[in-house]
Amino acid sequence: MTMADQKEGIRKAAAYLGLAAFSQYEEHMDPQRPFEENLLSLLDEQVRQTDTRRLAGRIRRAGFHRLRLLILSSCPRNISPT
Repeated sequence: MTMADQKEGIRKAAAYLGLAAFSQYEEHMDPQRPFEENLLSLLDEQVRQTDTRRLAGRIRRAGFHRLRLLILSSCPRNISPT
């Protein structure tokens, strides 16, 4: 198996498992560091991406845009909410 085949296999497996950071593993790897440090770097990035995605989903599901529309519709015309 060539290096290109291995990299493609890693990308496919990472995509299948939903591990976005692992599909871009070369950006977080340093051949000079021990395996554990490289793995920790990848996991930290995956956690950061997952947290960001989850927060965006919670905000979207929270309906804050509906609340803003409700506030705007209940305010008098000459008062603008900030």
